[in-house]
Amino acid sequence: MTHLKELEAENAYVERFNRTVRYECLTQQLFRDIEDVQNCTTAWQYFYNHERPHTSVDGKPLNFKQ
Repeated sequence: MTHLKELEAENAYVERFNRTVRYECLTQQLFRDIEDVQNCTTAWQYFYNHERPHTSVDGKPLNFKQ
């Protein structure tokens, strides 16, 4: 039963991330082809992981984490 609760919690994080990708990246523009989608999502993923403010480090990007 504990394993099921862990999976449910993990699924919530995955669904939240998927919603964020869809809202912040995929629905913001029209794409010409799959390469355009790949370029956009790669740039967005870099921004998401390295440049956006994170509440866990006082609203600073992870690059500035001391």
